[in-house]
Amino acid sequence: MRLILVLGGGLVAVSAIMTGDKQVGSMLGWGAAGSALALLLLALLSLKDGTFPPGSTSWKILTGLQLLVCAGLAWCSGGATSPALFLFLYLSIISGLHCEPWQGLATGILAAVIWFFIGFLGPVPVQNLSFFGASVLAMPVFGCFGLLVAALQGGALAELLGENSRKLEQAYAATRQQAQERERREQELYENQRKLAGLINLSQQLSSIRQPDQLLAMVARTAKEEMNSALSMVLLVHGQELRVVCSHGISQLSVEAFRPRVGAGPLGGIVVSGKSLRFSDADGESWREGLEEIRERLRTLLAVPIQSPHEKLPMGVLVVGNLLVGSRYESEHEDFLSLLATDAAIAIRNLSLYAEVERSYFEIIQALAQAIEAKDPYTSGHVARVRTYATRLAKALGLPAEEVELIAKAAILHDVGKISIPDKVLMKPGALSEEEFEIMKSHVENALHILKDIRSLPPRVFEMVLYHHERYDGGGYPHGLKGEEIPLGAQIIGLADTFDAMTSDRPYRKGFSADEALNRMEEAMGTQFNPRLLKAFFGLFEFRAKKPLTLNLRQEKGEGEG
Repeated sequence: MRLILVLGGGLVAVSAIMTGDKQVGSMLGWGAAGSALALLLLALLSLKDGTFPPGSTSWKILTGLQLLVCAGLAWCSGGATSPALFLFLYLSIISGLHCEPWQGLATGILAAVIWFFIGFLGPVPVQNLSFFGASVLAMPVFGCFGLLVAALQGGALAELLGENSRKLEQAYAATRQQAQERERREQELYENQRKLAGLINLSQQLSSIRQPDQLLAMVARTAKEEMNSALSMVLLVHGQELRVVCSHGISQLSVEAFRPRVGAGPLGGIVVSGKSLRFSDADGESWREGLEEIRERLRTLLAVPIQSPHEKLPMGVLVVGNLLVGSRYESEHEDFLSLLATDAAIAIRNLSLYAEVERSYFEIIQALAQAIEAKDPYTSGHVARVRTYATRLAKALGLPAEEVELIAKAAILHDVGKISIPDKVLMKPGALSEEEFEIMKSHVENALHILKDIRSLPPRVFEMVLYHHERYDGGGYPHGLKGEEIPLGAQIIGLADTFDAMTSDRPYRKGFSADEALNRMEEAMGTQFNPRLLKAFFGLFEFRAKKPLTLNLRQEKGEGEG
């Protein structure tokens, strides 16, 4: 850079001499002399100090000399009224960047005074220097001279520029860090808002679930997904041990084998202390004691108590493990999982209370049904017998245990609608009139109004109660369904109800024997009854020569009442 500046100034001087402009050459001579003096002082000072740090004595002397030379050349090129003073200002700024303002002002005034006297007392070529002949050609010389001096300052300028660059970089880094921190906080805020909204939505869903298995499955799945974990478990207290009632990401062998004792191990201790636990590989191996039955290797673990605000001790523990992103669970993970566990505890408790209310309601309805039977000695035990026949037939058909249980419940409730039937119609000793029969038929729909508030009963139970008086040929009530349109459970209960009604005594007739009732029912095969079901019902009885058909009710009664 120094070589380029020197060569540039030399080329301008040579061009001026070759054009024959003696005055310009003389002016450049003065500039060269000033430059030589500046370089000489620069060399002497560099030998002494080695560098020119901003603010040092050598720096101030050199900068003052620069301003003197620049101001003098500008003055000589045009005088006080010349636009060359603009060059003075320009070069002063270029060469005096590192001076303080008062230094630049002082040296500028001093340069103007000195070169004013030189302009009057100096050599004629300098006094008579024409502005138009020299100022334009001198401008690049001034520029090169100022840049040359700045370049000769070398280390000091680089140091200052480097310092400014470092400050800019530090400011940029700080700004970037602040932006990143703001972005991180905004992301955390968004994530917390999303999780909070998810918790509110989950709480609403949990409060609407009436099946414990569905509730626990939703809690375990939500914990695994929201905690970004590979596995999750819900453990509830059963006596003196904890049992895994729902899990994700854990083998069935681990679920069956893992039953920690209450108060023992890390998870059993939570039931006693009510405090959450967080572990990772960085905590050593001791925390894994008591978790050996879990075949999956645990790298990280977070466990919180499942406890509602009104309970003294937790009812269980909610666990997540093996964090997918990160090396350990943090406090925000624990806070969220604790909220989820609290919601789960409240939902489980509410579900238990709701089940108790429904159980009480069911028992009340059952008692009302028995009260109806008590009014009429001829129908005493009817509900129990219908339940026995219906469940026995359902098992003979190979229906699942869950379906058999629903049929048993529907059989108990099938006549509960008769509560709303007037006694004069319900207990009339003779045949019912057409009007009275219409009143009697309303008992199936009345049953729906009574049972609708028992939400734990599946819709299939309501259908069985509503349609148990439908006929296979479509001649029944209330909707005239036929064939397979009639729910299977309703057909089974209707068949059992008919058989018990035929074999029970009435005020106007004595009950039929089992074989006679079956014979009469066989005549209605395909019209009132489903042939397949009726044949299966026949199979429940033992056919003996010249003896009535009998059904072993001793065992069935025990099953039905149990």
